Amino acid sequence: MLLVVAPWRATPAQAQAGDPPADAGTSSPPIEGRVDPGTYRVGPGDEFAFRHSDLLDAKILRVSPAGEILFPDAGAVFVAGLTLREAEAKVRESLRLYVRGKGLVFTLYRPRRFRLQVLGEVESPGVVTLTAPVRASEAIAAAGGIAPGGARRGIVVRRGADSLRVDLVRYGTAGDLSGNPLVFETDVIFVPASGRRVQILGTKVGTTWFPETA
Repeated sequence: MLLVVAPWRATPAQAQAGDPPADAGTSSPPIEGRVDPGTYRVGPGDEFAFRHSDLLDAKILRVSPAGEILFPDAGAVFVAGLTLREAEAKVRESLRLYVRGKGLVFTLYRPRRFRLQVLGEVESPGVVTLTAPVRASEAIAAAGGIAPGGARRGIVVRRGADSLRVDLVRYGTAGDLSGNPLVFETDVIFVPASGRRVQILGTKVGTTWFPETA
């Protein structure tokens, strides 16, 4: 699947139809490298370029707050939470009866901006605004970075009933991306104090003190 992320410029027809959002011309932070269709997960606010053999000009379609994309013929297709590769496959299957030939193009056009909570030992704990795709370290940096006395290991990403561990020491020294996972709008990041390891048991959060080593 071809992935395109580029500034939007309206054609006269699109400008009249109001296809793109009002903030389409605003700038977003640069994306670090190529967007991986196997790891990027679609969410509300993502914009896709859509074209097929019967549609001369590409349309810009935005994922709704409910996680759906509304197509003129097939109606709403739910894509939130799917990877780009999975979303493309689902769209192709949903439009199979409506699109003739092999001229269907469905590409990421502009990644979404979303809000995420970063709590604990950071300079400015609270909600930060980010542009997907984003890793835990970038979200922490948006909250002012780790405060003096904050840990670089044992950071927790709470994801529903599950949790992920962030190890920025391992990521910084070995480039291990598993220590710096991608984060999403439904996550909550908690940075503990240095030497404290956070334990999440059911709905209770406990802490145990350990010396932090590099």
